[in-house]
Amino acid sequence: MVTVFKNVTNILTTAGDYVCFGARPEGLVYVAFGVMLSGAVAAAWNDVEITLVGLFWMAMNCVATCGYVLYMKFATQSVKMSKFGMVYVNNVLCIVFLLPAAYALGQVDMFWNTPDLHTID
Repeated sequence: MVTVFKNVTNILTTAGDYVCFGARPEGLVYVAFGVMLSGAVAAAWNDVEITLVGLFWMAMNCVATCGYVLYMKFATQSVKMSKFGMVYVNNVLCIVFLLPAAYALGQVDMFWNTPDLHTID
């Protein structure tokens, strides 16, 4: 079922791109969306359990991901920064949230103490 929602997120992003920025997709994009979505539904047809809470959180994930992608497109166009610059700033801003979590979960110590990560070969 996760694959279905992941594909729905792509379709929502394309629809939002059309509504917000006027970017009309080509005809074959609609065909690709149909094949992608039907394949995902066929693969998820026999999922063991689907709950209302799970559907709610997956829908919220779709909306948040779609909003993020559309906002980043808007920010890239309005700030006049290269894509590399936008990715760099985005990753630097993520450090504020991810580094304390990595320390709390012991991931930083594991990184420094794993010898295979620090060899050239």
